[in-house]
Amino acid sequence: MGAAAENRPVIGRFELEPDEALILEVEPPKGVYWSYSLGNQWWETIHYGRRQSSLNGHQAAVDSDGILRVVVCSRDPGIANWLDAAGHSNGSMILRCVRTETAPVPRARVVKFDDIVAALPADTKTVTAEERVKLIDARRRAVHERFAR
Repeated sequence: MGAAAENRPVIGRFELEPDEALILEVEPPKGVYWSYSLGNQWWETIHYGRRQSSLNGHQAAVDSDGILRVVVCSRDPGIANWLDAAGHSNGSMILRCVRTETAPVPRARVVKFDDIVAALPADTKTVTAEERVKLIDARRRAVHERFAR
């Protein structure tokens, strides 16, 4: 993923039932840039201006134990680090890292949607439905500004 020698991508796939979520856990890369993003089963990017289908090191919330936990599913669980699968039961995932010594090794586990909160640390950052609307609106505006030139 990219021709630069310092890129360290970690590529994977997800396959989930409608009542399941994937929890990804990783020590955040110590590079100048990193991001998690989702694609559909054809490796097409899920629209990051309309959905929270990507997070970077400036957007993601790291838990107090120093671990980044990301939840992949198609319904908003109210977790700040939710990646929206946009109704796709399967698709692609990529963790992009730049200028890190080694690629991080994420751990993954599937849980029932109703068990997401119980499967995460008590201090995992959450968002309300109103906050999510504002976050998605900010994404939409940022994408528009980036490509409107």
